[in-house]
Amino acid sequence: GAPEALTRPAGPWAPIGIGVLYGIAVGVNYRCLLIMPLVFAWDFWTCRGAAKRLGLISLGVLGPLSMIELPYRIYIWRGGALPAGITTYFEGFWNRMFQDLPAAGSTAVWSFFRPHGDMFGFYIHLEGIWWFLGMGLGLWAALRTRCPVRRLVAILAWAPIALFSLVTRGDGPRAVMTSIPFFVILSAVGWIEYENWFRTRNL
Repeated sequence: GAPEALTRPAGPWAPIGIGVLYGIAVGVNYRCLLIMPLVFAWDFWTCRGAAKRLGLISLGVLGPLSMIELPYRIYIWRGGALPAGITTYFEGFWNRMFQDLPAAGSTAVWSFFRPHGDMFGFYIHLEGIWWFLGMGLGLWAALRTRCPVRRLVAILAWAPIALFSLVTRGDGPRAVMTSIPFFVILSAVGWIEYENWFRTRNL
């Protein structure tokens, strides 16, 4: 069965805290928006009261993003004018997705999902053999483990790794940051399963 820590109901501050951390991640790199559907799907799959909790997570997300946006807005509301070429966070995101890209003959959807395999090269360049070892252990754990929670976590962790590997625009290793947490989760599940296997072998 699932470990107690994964099934025990959490108080309202836990999902808000998760939302705050997620909001910071989105503020650093907008590609993290692609993780949100996976978070919601996981919550609905594994927990009761998911709608309320997801509402609290969304509320937490707004906190950091508001902290990024509000100083600009307050300055503008008080009659200030931003220097040429400077926009607020959300204006910059909106202009990039729905004005600059169409003007260049592209779209927001194509910008997100244009296949590009450079991220695999970035992984290999940055992590080398450890990347292959971690991914291999995670795949092995997903196939071998008898714990349904670990199997689901290992399988879901592959989705953002593959997704972000394909959608990066090849704009440098910084794009790898959006999938590193899932690589760590996948590797951790693999090492846990390997430890269990090693103990059963009595080596």
